[in-house]
Amino acid sequence: MAFSFGSAWRTFQELAHRGLADRDRGIPDLQRAFDLVRGTPFGDILPGRDMWSSWHHREMIDAIVLVAHTPADSHQKAGTLSAARRAAMRGLLAEPVNQIHHRDLLRIEYRAGNLAAVRQVADKRAALADTLDVELDEETSVLVSTLLTDRV
Repeated sequence: MAFSFGSAWRTFQELAHRGLADRDRGIPDLQRAFDLVRGTPFGDILPGRDMWSSWHHREMIDAIVLVAHTPADSHQKAGTLSAARRAAMRGLLAEPVNQIHHRDLLRIEYRAGNLAAVRQVADKRAALADTLDVELDEETSVLVSTLLTDRV
């Protein structure tokens, strides 16, 4: 389980609230918040059990996505790419199919000049979409196309 409904989740929420309230100076709070993430919320509950948790599950994932994306984006823009990469990867721990974090990784690897990693992230995301029989967001498709054709 990514959190208990005890102090870890409350601490995450408090840190996230403070960090998101002041995005310029709140990155350390967001970092501490997503350091609490250990995987998908309720990932240890068997499917079909404890359906009461579905709303809480979605709320937690949405919060983790925002908390991980904000520092990933901020660090990427500041050029601290290893910190940006860690934030995006932590977000993917909570929701492996999240296209926001895949787009973050694509931008980070592109900015790092790592075209092989851009292709790897794009291929992994495409394979995941095929496995789940879902379409990539148009934004993701356009980004992949732009990044890969810009460097050819």
